[in-house]
Parts: sequence; C-alpha cells; structure tokens
Amino acid sequence: AVCCLFFLVLSFFYLFFALVLPFKMALLKEVESIALACLRESSSSAAIKQISDACEKLTSSDFCSSRVPLSPESHFLTRKYPMMYTIHESNLMTMALFVLPKGSILPLHDHPRMNVLTKFLYGDLSIVAFDKGNALDDGIFEANQKVNFRWNEKENWSVHHTSPDDGNIHEIFAHSHSAFFDILTPPYNETHQITYYNLLRSENKKFSLQLLDEPPQWFVCGGETFFEPTKNNNKA
Repeated sequence: AVCCLFFLVLSFFYLFFALVLPFKMALLKEVESIALACLRESSSSAAIKQISDACEKLTSSDFCSSRVPLSPESHFLTRKYPMMYTIHESNLMTMALFVLPKGSILPLHDHPRMNVLTKFLYGDLSIVAFDKGNALDDGIFEANQKVNFRWNEKENWSVHHTSPDDGNIHEIFAHSHSAFFDILTPPYNETHQITYYNLLRSENKKFSLQLLDEPPQWFVCGGETFFEPTKNNNKA
C-alpha cells in the first residue's frame, strides 16, 4: 500500500511538471517573445507601451517553476529575505520575479537611463520614488518626490512604468509576503550600474538624496535562476 501511494504521488508530480507547467508558462514565454521582438526594433515609447500591454495579463499563477514555490505561504517557509529569480537575461533586457517576505525592503536605488516595467502579483507593497535634482553638496542632491502609493490585492493594478526621467529612484517595502515581476531595459551592465541612496530630511521637511558607495550593510537579496532561464546575448 505504501509503495502504491508513493507511486501515485510520484506520478502526480511527473504529470504536473511534464504537462501543467509548460501550459502555465506559455503566457510568460509569450511576453518574453513580444518584448524581444519590440526591443530588437527599438526602445521607443511605443515599444515600451506594447511590452507593458503584454504584461497586463500576467498573474501569480503564470510563475510556476520547479524552483519557485507555487504559493506565497510555501515560499516564506524557507526564505527570510528578498529573492530575485532571473527569467531572461540578455543585452536587451532582464526579466525577473522578485519575492519579498513581510517586513523586507528593497532600499532606495536607481535605474540609470533604463525603463522598468513592474507587474504587481500579490501581497501588499509600498513604493516611494524620486527624481534626482540639483547638487546641494558633495554626493547630496535635491530629491523631488514623484510617487508614493501602495500596491495591494484590493485593486487590479496596471503595469507600472519607471522611466529614465520620471521617478527613477525608488524604494519598495513589503507589508506582507509579496511578489512582483520586472522587465528592465536595458539591463544593468557596465554602463548601467545600480546606485543606492540615503533619504535625508532637512528641518524644513524637504527631502534630499545622499549617494552611497555601496548597498546598505543590512541589505540582503538572494539570486537564483527561474525555470529554464534564458541567458544568451547572441539570441537578442
């Protein structure tokens, strides 16, 4: 009886990964194909809009893989810090799933000369974003607040576009176990390197940004590949 039960369980997992997962991944692969086709032509606002529209249909159920748990509850039994699961990486873009445990933070950082499309999947996230203004001192700049809102599952959120010139520096805080999907184009590389900031507030309640030489010491973010990741610069 035990052997039969073991065989049934094994058969279930085989059928799931052999038949169900490819079907569930179809929309994600479609988004990848559309994004690559658009970006091979240009990175114009029209191309970014077309990619954004393709991402609108994505839900958390489209992100099933042998490495990433299917439910928020199971993920946080083993992960106590943010995780980035890379789905696609090329010279045109990075596609990644970010999973944040309750109380975790992606500290204030930028996306230099990059477009970022973010699709909220589940949870409860606060996002605050700034533009960097004039230099006030060595490594300190004016901070013009552009975005301050909260993603949660009470509303159906559209894809959020972080452009090179509007709200490009942002911080994300997880009020509950949360996840979102990002497309970054161009990706971080030698000419597009991430920079971290401290947010300062003066006596007159104005914000300023302090440039940091490295990420905050408390910040930990794990990184793994997603199901069948694509990493081939020649492909793009």
